[in-house]
Amino acid sequence: MIPDDPRKAIKFVAAFLPGFIGLGLASYLVDLRFGDVAYIFISIAISIVSLGLASFAVRQWRAKKRQLAHTVATAEMVTAYVVALTLGILVSIAYNDDWIIAAVNRIPFVSLTKTTQERPLLYVLKRSFTCVGVRPIDARENKTQVYTKAMVRAVIKDYATVEGFVRVYPTELDPAQVFLSPACKVEGTAATAVSGPGVLVRADNVLAWELVDATASECWKIHYGDKPPCLCPSEELKDKYMARMNTGRRDEDKFQLCPSDR
Repeated sequence: MIPDDPRKAIKFVAAFLPGFIGLGLASYLVDLRFGDVAYIFISIAISIVSLGLASFAVRQWRAKKRQLAHTVATAEMVTAYVVALTLGILVSIAYNDDWIIAAVNRIPFVSLTKTTQERPLLYVLKRSFTCVGVRPIDARENKTQVYTKAMVRAVIKDYATVEGFVRVYPTELDPAQVFLSPACKVEGTAATAVSGPGVLVRADNVLAWELVDATASECWKIHYGDKPPCLCPSEELKDKYMARMNTGRRDEDKFQLCPSDR
């Protein structure tokens, strides 16, 4: 119950603000989709944890300095807000990377089929942007032959089929726009280069999205010629895979491993 004394009321509200600010930061960083009730309880929980950790830290500091409690009240509140913001960042990372699901799946004989809490399009676009996650988004697991950065093909209603590399995509799907560059129009097995820097695609106009292996893309050959795309097989299979892919190829035409930061 909120106290009648204005000063105590302000302290009461301030004590619950850290959690809401921390979760607000998390919502800003990622596309959090909790219900209103869950949002309130999570915010309060972050506030309680923040104040608990802050109080413990300040008590330890006070004991060392041998100072009275009232002399460090401001430090305690500031510490609580810092802890809350840190927890907010951790919440956003945990939500975005599915830490809870990953932790539960480590329990023996437990397996959750849900792989992500993200919207599917954002999840796929984020992982097709670089080589990171090329294998996890392919349901064939170790049998897959897709070891290179993917090109995205969009079948756009009332326009054409376009293909290219993802260069820009939204952190949220509002507005849902994806920029492909360099890009091509695709008709059957033939591809034609798009003049200019690329194509801006609105997701609500797309009938289907396809991930295309750059090693088998006509659009790649149009824009990059005979230069082969870099490959990014898993660490444990890269030697055998690269040897197989480069069998019979001239030195200047051999595939190279993608840099580790791609």
